[in-house]
Amino acid sequence: MTAQQQLIQLPGSSRAILEAAALLDQPFSVPLLIDLGFSADALDPLFDNGIFREPFPNRAEFSNSELRNELLAGMPWSRKRRLCEQVGELLSERRGTLDEAADFFLPRSPLRECSQLLRASG
Repeated sequence: MTAQQQLIQLPGSSRAILEAAALLDQPFSVPLLIDLGFSADALDPLFDNGIFREPFPNRAEFSNSELRNELLAGMPWSRKRRLCEQVGELLSERRGTLDEAADFFLPRSPLRECSQLLRASG
């Protein structure tokens, strides 16, 4: 089944979970996804249908990287921004430190590109 066929067959609630998971590093933290407001029950069909797999306890990843790439490519910038803000805030609250939040934000930030250009020019 192609990635597009997998997306078409999913209910809207599953798509929201997939979009959030697509923004997280792979493999992603299942507890983090749940802390973002998605229920464990809502994750079950994604595992049961082979969309997610569990390479390690409490970690998951997309079984089909093409599906993840299509989700990222088709997601509006504003949705990505809001999800990244939610993840960053949650990480900073959960850890009591901004280190993990910074690790999450920096690779996704336009500032990263700016800092790489500055280093290359200097």
